[in-house]
Amino acid sequence: MAKGDSKSGSLVDACLFGSTDIRELLDSDSGPLKVNLDIWQGRLPQVCQDRVGQLNPHLVPLARTILLFELCAQVALSAAAGRDVWVSMCGQFAQQLAGSGDTHTAVLYYLVSGAVRPAVELYLEVHEKAHFH
Repeated sequence: MAKGDSKSGSLVDACLFGSTDIRELLDSDSGPLKVNLDIWQGRLPQVCQDRVGQLNPHLVPLARTILLFELCAQVALSAAAGRDVWVSMCGQFAQQLAGSGDTHTAVLYYLVSGAVRPAVELYLEVHEKAHFH
């Protein structure tokens, strides 16, 4: 994309996204550079959504720990997109945590977002499973 290309919204766009190497890096869907650029371009809700669902109980402990830190950061960042996005991300993250067996942390995320009923229901569900199975 050249400086005068009609697709370019500005000289900055042309400089940042005109390079074939940068375009290939961005299209690879990997690395922190892609995430940062997506956030700078106003796609924070999508960045956060992309990570939801990646937590599962089959991850090795180190990979799970690293992913948990990344997901916590994504949930924290989602607040910049607005309260509704943050509350939604907290709920989705809590569901992922509950599904992977991390009940106490899931309850914490439910509670910080004001979702008291799901937090209580999760504890009741876990209690029933522990005592009746």
